[in-house]
Amino acid sequence: ARFPDRTHLVWLEPEGLDSELIYPNGISMGFPLHIQEEITRTIPGLENARLVHPAYFIEYDYIDPTQLRPTLETRLIPGLYLAGQINGSTGYEEAGAQGLMAGLNASLASRANPPPPFILGRDEAYIGVMIDDLLRGVTEPYRMFTSRAEYRLLLRTDNADLRLTKRAAEIGAVCSERLAQLDKKTSELARGRALLHSVALSPHEWLELGMQPCMDGVRRTAWQIFGHKGATWDLVTRACPPLASIRADAAEVLSIEATYAEFIDVQVREVEMFRREELLPMPPHPFDYFQVPSLAHEEVEILNRTQPSTLGAASRTPGVRPGSLIYLLKLAKRRQQEGR
Repeated sequence: ARFPDRTHLVWLEPEGLDSELIYPNGISMGFPLHIQEEITRTIPGLENARLVHPAYFIEYDYIDPTQLRPTLETRLIPGLYLAGQINGSTGYEEAGAQGLMAGLNASLASRANPPPPFILGRDEAYIGVMIDDLLRGVTEPYRMFTSRAEYRLLLRTDNADLRLTKRAAEIGAVCSERLAQLDKKTSELARGRALLHSVALSPHEWLELGMQPCMDGVRRTAWQIFGHKGATWDLVTRACPPLASIRADAAEVLSIEATYAEFIDVQVREVEMFRREELLPMPPHPFDYFQVPSLAHEEVEILNRTQPSTLGAASRTPGVRPGSLIYLLKLAKRRQQEGR
């Protein structure tokens, strides 16, 4: 063994309540059957295991995703949109998300008067993170991990509808019922925030309600107390009974927003700062970056190959030095002024 002093965790997952099959999660492989059996039987408890469905490798070709636009349209063949493994990704959800974006943009482009393309940013959705990552190029099959996102506090499951429903409505991809539901939830959130800010108690009063506040004599609102140990929605409702009427999905959003308010505010400011410059468009494809002075030869080759669409995409391109971004920023601003 290469690392005899280390252990490797394998989860034995039942396939179902009425099934005798066990899926050993954590030993993905594609070796010949007899080797898979030998490996499996080295696991304590599986000495007599029989493989019903052997594991297997899948080999497939893919295009260089740096040749895609943010809409997933190919640069070389206008009107051709690609999604899934052919773009260098792996996984059902990754393929499905790309199919959604490619399909939406292909539909928009086919209209008589095409509207702007539908592109999600890294601060708006994990789909935006994934596509932006793919457009920078891949060296192995790409999976969407939450750790790839810089703004994870903003990309939560509880606020997905708040982030994306109106964006989808702009292109006609959401029905009126969904918009009505969003309006109701938005109103409920506004009412809940107002209630949470309307009640302020002393540390001793919060302590009597079961909280564990900082005993510094400072009065804190119900919104602020969520950042302290022991605060829950039920306990806060004791201090502000009208909160009991807030619907559950809105209460979840409010609890999270209040608990992590300081950190969320920091990320919102970061997003606003980056948006001011990140979305500056770079010269349209094809552009020869040999025209930009002070760029290293290697950077010129990379940029000529990848042709980033925005300054943000250029900043995340592997091989482009942070010190070179000032030259690319000047280029983007100059081209923006020329276009006015």
